Amino acid sequence: MHLDADMLFVSQVDFPEIESVLGLKGVALVKHPGFFRPTGIDQIKFYMTNPKDLARDCKTQLRFGGLGSWERNKKSRAFVPRSQRNVYVCGGTWLGRKEEILTLCKELSSRINEDLEVGITAVFHDESHLNWYQAKNQLTLLNPELCFDPSYPQLKNLKPKILAVDKNLGTKWVR
Repeated sequence: MHLDADMLFVSQVDFPEIESVLGLKGVALVKHPGFFRPTGIDQIKFYMTNPKDLARDCKTQLRFGGLGSWERNKKSRAFVPRSQRNVYVCGGTWLGRKEEILTLCKELSSRINEDLEVGITAVFHDESHLNWYQAKNQLTLLNPELCFDPSYPQLKNLKPKILAVDKNLGTKWVR
């Protein structure tokens, strides 16, 4: 498992359950909490109570092809075509089986180095490249309970397990 240094476990994580959903590709990524949207009736409720988010999301979908901070420089090895911008994942939490994680890391390291050799740094660095990898490989996706940020209203129906600590607030968090 990879965790950024600013993550805090606040609830039990069921690793055997996660392992059971890894699938053949052996890697699970976490949907980015800022770009996660509920589905079904919860999505309708979210947009009804957050109409500015509905307008912003529609504009972003039309302008960029999907929610997220996608790399837009076509010369970058992290670039994802509009048609493949389905789900944006976070770089702060990801996990999987050893061999598959090593494969992911080797490929992303190579692509990042190729960018650097020509003077390109992707907009969100390694997260941009991780999103390219997800778009190409369609890995297992987990909800942002594993990279939870209480400031996002779209996460209100999720139970946080790993908290992305607000660097301005430190570790003070009330459940």
